[in-house]
Amino acid sequence: GNSGAGEWVSCESPPLEIASEMLSRLSLNCHTICDDELVELGVGLYPLAALANHSCLPTASQTFGPHADLTLRALVPLAPGDEVTIAYIDLSPCCTERRAALREAYLFDCRCA
Repeated sequence: GNSGAGEWVSCESPPLEIASEMLSRLSLNCHTICDDELVELGVGLYPLAALANHSCLPTASQTFGPHADLTLRALVPLAPGDEVTIAYIDLSPCCTERRAALREAYLFDCRCA
């Protein structure tokens, strides 16, 4: 039935394995919100932007507006159907360091240049 004000509703917690998997997926798909000087301000979940894969030669970059709104901006001309990719990490370190950082933070082996 309906619960009234001040009335508690009992909910079972999901099994630890499922809760852990859900939190892992959430953390892997969140974006670090940065200001124009790349100072980290927080974390946000942007479902459409989470569909963008990583590339060390990204086709787009992400920027954040004053209200933490995320914009993906094309870095190269994109035709309909082209994959939109972003850099998940700072691209200035060497390839070996980038691969290690991606493996540690995002749990995949980068095959980019």
